[in-house]
Amino acid sequence: MSTRSATAFPPHTGKSRPDDARRTKAAGVIVCVDVGHDPRAMIGHAQAVAEAFGVGVVLVSVIETHGTGAKAIDPLDWEIRRREVSTHLAYLAKEFSSEDCEIGVLVLEGQPADQICNCAKKGHHDILVMSRGSGEERWRTSKVARGVMASGVGAVLMVPAESTAKTFKGYNRVFVPLDGSSLAESAIPKAIRLARTHRSELVLCHVTPEPVLTEIGPVDSETVALKDRISQHNRRVGQCYLDRAKHSLKDAGVPVSARLVTGGDARRMLVEAIAEEIADIVVMASHGKSAHADVAVGDVAGFILDRSAVPVLMVRQTGKRKDNHIFRNARSEGVRHPADMVK
Repeated sequence: MSTRSATAFPPHTGKSRPDDARRTKAAGVIVCVDVGHDPRAMIGHAQAVAEAFGVGVVLVSVIETHGTGAKAIDPLDWEIRRREVSTHLAYLAKEFSSEDCEIGVLVLEGQPADQICNCAKKGHHDILVMSRGSGEERWRTSKVARGVMASGVGAVLMVPAESTAKTFKGYNRVFVPLDGSSLAESAIPKAIRLARTHRSELVLCHVTPEPVLTEIGPVDSETVALKDRISQHNRRVGQCYLDRAKHSLKDAGVPVSARLVTGGDARRMLVEAIAEEIADIVVMASHGKSAHADVAVGDVAGFILDRSAVPVLMVRQTGKRKDNHIFRNARSEGVRHPADMVK
């Protein structure tokens, strides 16, 4: 079950060429190109995101080297392969030439995940664009993608392989999942920048937690009543949270709507809501309330990265965690806060 509310606000009103490693340092978005797959949809999304953040794009392809003990590669064959990859990237860069987005190309050698992460660190690239598998691999990110995400380097824009056959036409609706934590809310500023740039609607979504009680044997009326009260409480608090979130964005310069979803696994309910809202892109934080420091990607974020039918921009909170929660200035009547107790 879900409820939805909306408030409309008036929308806010370098040439591409192949280049070398020194030039690509100015880019902020890396597109991880696998020569065996069509990367055009990835490049389109990369340009759209780069435009919003005022940065360039670099196409990166890694020629994978084999470990020790593997058969030596003929130097001539290796050079031919390197030139073929370079030519392919140069062709793509020329095809996507635009006055609005600068594109560079870079060919690396080594283990793909390691090389991509090192490139991101050295060049201060903030967003890595990758494609998710199709067919039997549809719901599984690649080994390289998992390695990159596990490194914790930058934000990740995951583009489903099935969208590679479609022509990118921009974003009409930007979907932002919120679980009530300041970590989840850290994705909102980037979502707003995307929405402003592409004149999109911002869709905020909160899934209320399903009441879980210990139930052994027959369920009595008291248990049923308790679960019902908890469900009503969660819906009330969730709606209040979304209302306050919408109010806090009244001057954001973009149309804002909110959807409250109840009853079910938050991960699956979010994937369904993304489809029902006809979202064009999801912008979400890598972690929410749980925020386990030893996990590079939270359970909900990982599930949506794997299952969403539209691209997902997963952002990470940089620097020290800040108390920027939507309710940071809220006070409950009749409650004595620690600061108030000091006389």
